Amino acid sequence: MAFMDFYNEYHDRLIWAAVPGVIIILCSVAVGIFGNSNIVLATIRSGKTRQSVHILIAATAFSDILHQSSHVIFAINFFSLHTFTTLNNCFYQQVISFCGMNFGSFSYLTVGIDRLICITFPLRYNSINHVLYVGGLLCLPLMYSMTFLFLSINSMQGDENKLVLCFVTTPLNGNLGLYWNVAQWTTFASTIVCYSIVWLLIRSKKERYARKLTRSLTFIVSGIIFGWFITTLVNISAEKLGATDFDMFLVHTDFGWPANVAIAANFFIYYSTYPDYRKAFTEQLSVIGIKTGKRKRAIRSKPTMFGQENSKPVTN
Repeated sequence: MAFMDFYNEYHDRLIWAAVPGVIIILCSVAVGIFGNSNIVLATIRSGKTRQSVHILIAATAFSDILHQSSHVIFAINFFSLHTFTTLNNCFYQQVISFCGMNFGSFSYLTVGIDRLICITFPLRYNSINHVLYVGGLLCLPLMYSMTFLFLSINSMQGDENKLVLCFVTTPLNGNLGLYWNVAQWTTFASTIVCYSIVWLLIRSKKERYARKLTRSLTFIVSGIIFGWFITTLVNISAEKLGATDFDMFLVHTDFGWPANVAIAANFFIYYSTYPDYRKAFTEQLSVIGIKTGKRKRAIRSKPTMFGQENSKPVTN
């Protein structure tokens, strides 16, 4: 089905084939935004979750919130029968989410780099200026995000009034979408390599906490593989197989959920594996009447994934 045929048939009526996928994505988005908001709030209000790595995790969580808000925008347009719009209008609707998506995807690698530095140079890690350190690491996803923002603006030149389906990736006009997919694939592959090196390093340690770290990192990496890699792979495969515009629309709506499930899963991973996060989440959830059972007392004499327990939080 050519794009204009797609438009003529569906511009004024609901695309029922996409409704189940949109609902599934919205459900995962609701969980993801709730969970990531808790991660950000825990970092703000609890001194125990304000070390360098917590700041990086919170930045990733906030960018994931921005990313997932794009699906809310799409759903509003979809159910109000405004699925089609101009490229220029779509850009302004999705620009914040677009930047959040790119920032967040690179931030997973940034957290991995931080863990690698922490495990490799633990003494130096605890003595560095953490304000400058965190700021420097956050510059990496910021540059990645801004690069694709400027490239997307440039790719839109002359096509501002082109009729499009408005997804968060729609600003990647023309061949830029292919280059972005390659960049995403490379970023996630680098993330897997980085976490794998950390996994090998901590497996060489015999302490009990090392085994816990291995398990936790395995969960996180598995989420990245399941979510981002599968979503990216399905999109690339569909394009290579010559999918029509209608087919690609259904790919976006019916196969966009793995990435969102991966984003939503981080909250549950942190809750189930890290005592400081669990305590902060339990306190926050109790405010709205959600009880999570008895709290487990954390063993403070042992180091955690986030470095030594006596590491000072970033306070300035």
